[in-house]
Amino acid sequence: MEKSESMQALEPLLEMLREGFEGLPEIELPDRFRLRRFREGDEAAWCRVIGQAFGGQRTIEYFEENMVQYAGARLERIYFIEDENEVVCATAAAYGDDEIGYVHYVGLADGYEGKRLGYWVCLAVLHDFRDRGCSACYLKTDDFRTPALKTYARLGFKPKVVHENQIARWRKVAETIDCPDLVDTIEDR
Repeated sequence: MEKSESMQALEPLLEMLREGFEGLPEIELPDRFRLRRFREGDEAAWCRVIGQAFGGQRTIEYFEENMVQYAGARLERIYFIEDENEVVCATAAAYGDDEIGYVHYVGLADGYEGKRLGYWVCLAVLHDFRDRGCSACYLKTDDFRTPALKTYARLGFKPKVVHENQIARWRKVAETIDCPDLVDTIEDR
């Protein structure tokens, strides 16, 4: 299946930065959900969630390459939210070094939309960075990932322009997610 024009990945990926972790809210998951860290055997659940979130099949080899062998990788820094049946429904990783964190592979399984699970699993990652003493963190994402972009803005991430084509792209994103103050940080360029 070919992606529609609105779902075409543009290069380079958008980047967002969050400086400091003061005033993070507590993690208050909806009833029937719980947060936990990676444990042995979670590779298949991660592959399922990321495959659904990003499209396409993910394999254990893909997990090894993108999560285990990735710079700054530590499996205990992969977070999951699971439902009351212990089905993993959201994931995000707190990678990077102990100075600058990297939010890696945020994903939500099909059928769990609208419960703010992406927000809560990302907030767990921010708590991890704070607890490790990081001063900031960043992430990379696509322009068309509207729910994710709304979540990142709600969590205090700001655009980080890494290419001249991104100023116009960020303006369009801000309009799409109805967050005009998102571009305030880039207007002075």
